[in-house]
Amino acid sequence: MPQNDPFPSNPETPHDIATFRKEIERRFGSDKALGVYLEDETGARYTLEEGEQIWRELGDKGPDTTSYFPDGTYAVVCTNYAAQIFYALPDRTHIMGFANVDNPTSRVAKEEIHPGGHDFAVIDGRWLVDPWIRLVASEGDQICFDLHDEKDAAIVLRDYGPQSCWSRLPEAEDEAKLYLEKQKPGVKNTDTLSP
Repeated sequence: MPQNDPFPSNPETPHDIATFRKEIERRFGSDKALGVYLEDETGARYTLEEGEQIWRELGDKGPDTTSYFPDGTYAVVCTNYAAQIFYALPDRTHIMGFANVDNPTSRVAKEEIHPGGHDFAVIDGRWLVDPWIRLVASEGDQICFDLHDEKDAAIVLRDYGPQSCWSRLPEAEDEAKLYLEKQKPGVKNTDTLSP
């Protein structure tokens, strides 16, 4: 593995851990970094900056918009945020989640931060990465938690509940793998009609 790899597979030194966290933040810490765009009811697309400008100029009189990721999925769904991380590191990421009823001690369930349940990414079985919690739910500043770090592990236990209450979501991972496969050169996208 190259020494300057921003996602070292087993960061142990303080420098490697800090580098890993910074890269997670850089790649996934904002909707702009994730490539989110807006689309109105006519299909017109706007960058986030254009959307902000329209809001400043027109307020509630502006067009209704929906936010999307570059893969076309809604940019308000926690599973879709986890998929963006899976795309970047497919061989190292699991999409995990829980139903609130199965994880009642988690802050997500107790405070109904996400009614029904919540999904997120776990990299290398060690790093819980959840941009949704900050970007959509506005429930904290941290998006990357080191399960090997005592302080982070305590936050994860409080907010996400015990790991024994989490489940891997193979269907979500399979959908993400299918999307990645369709992005390869020479692979025909069968989801669209060709003339």
